[in-house]
Amino acid sequence: MQPSDRERLEARKQRLRARLIRSRDGEYLRPLVTTLRQPPTRCSRVSVRALASILGPVMALEGKGDRIDWAQLPEGACNVWDTRPDRDALFRRALGELARPTDRIIVAWHPLRAGLRIRAGDADRLAPDILDAAPDLWVVPADRPGWLIEVAHFDHQVCYARTLARRVP
Repeated sequence: MQPSDRERLEARKQRLRARLIRSRDGEYLRPLVTTLRQPPTRCSRVSVRALASILGPVMALEGKGDRIDWAQLPEGACNVWDTRPDRDALFRRALGELARPTDRIIVAWHPLRAGLRIRAGDADRLAPDILDAAPDLWVVPADRPGWLIEVAHFDHQVCYARTLARRVP
């Protein structure tokens, strides 16, 4: 085997590895592709690397297990849902209180995978599809840190806060 052949094979192996990682990271987006391509929806995929910096303030919050400790956020509210329509309505209400329909938001499925940048109005309209894509998700503003929505399917809760400022002990 020539050194140039080995280099070409190694480069191809690295490209395939990167493709596999991107595919795995975007697993929650796959069921949504057809829905997201329908006009007038405009959205884009957010890489895991970009999400890590966007979600930094959220990741720094105190937690209980794999959930955020909402008692530590003074403006935090958690609402329990029984049915999927209740969940969708609670999500829409939280989104409506925190963002205008034209605001860009980031939807990040948990565990941390590739996310979605979308307008709040489109997320409202597509709420059932977005919420059914994965067991847990976080929604944050795309352009600045600030508010947070968490939907936890196993706990049947939609929690949100206008600010990520913690309670002072």
